[in-house]
Amino acid sequence: QQEDTLQKFSSNFIDIYHGDFFKLNPEKTSPFKAIYDRAAIVAIEKLERRKYVDHLISFLDHAGRILLITLEYNQNQMKGPPYSVPVEEIENIFAPLGSPKLLETNDILDDRFRNKGLTRLLEHVFLIVKN
Repeated sequence: QQEDTLQKFSSNFIDIYHGDFFKLNPEKTSPFKAIYDRAAIVAIEKLERRKYVDHLISFLDHAGRILLITLEYNQNQMKGPPYSVPVEEIENIFAPLGSPKLLETNDILDDRFRNKGLTRLLEHVFLIVKN
């Protein structure tokens, strides 16, 4: 099914929208109880992240949760994407929603990123719950 410029795939338990996220209208969906961001925020340049987060939050149910996975590294060593999104930025950008809880941090540096010049690549996992 086509929703404006998005494709919608539905089953009994889930709807999946394929297309430009910024064209998805929260008035055309039911509120999301959970959002999983594995690679979206790190694909967006810093100046656009506030717009992304504001749009993302507009879909979240009053008791909704976000599981967010970010990357952090020295942006002087690699330009991205994926872009470095430090913990402090996540805390600031999600402040209107509530305090992000840092669940886990791991150094996931592998040869692919080491060959691009990185000396450290931290993956952060956050749980964000509306206050």
